[in-house]
Amino acid sequence: MNKYVIDTSAWIEYFNETSKGKRIRDLIQNATLLTTGMIASELSAKFARENKPVNELIYALQSMTKLVSIDFEVARQTGNLYQSRRKTKPKFGIVDAHILAAAKINGAKIITCDNDFAGLPEAIVIK
Repeated sequence: MNKYVIDTSAWIEYFNETSKGKRIRDLIQNATLLTTGMIASELSAKFARENKPVNELIYALQSMTKLVSIDFEVARQTGNLYQSRRKTKPKFGIVDAHILAAAKINGAKIITCDNDFAGLPEAIVIK
């Protein structure tokens, strides 16, 4: 079974039911989905900013995904990945590095709409 970490950008497309979101929906059927607290936080902030129901978002994430906890290994890999990716992708953020670390540690692919992940073997960039 495929295992995916769904990046914030991909979740936004998914929940807004855009054409990209529909492609993501097809891709993740029958897969194990992972999320992180940072992804949930980014989505919660976006939903709150747009006056969308944050509680429903959190319930959906809880029912659809398994939470990858941040531990010292995830933190270590996040820091290393952040430093190395910033050399070629100056906009690659610490949350992006956190998502990449979570995927690597769990043997998962990242589904994203963020071009900062382009070129990574772990990433499926939806365009």
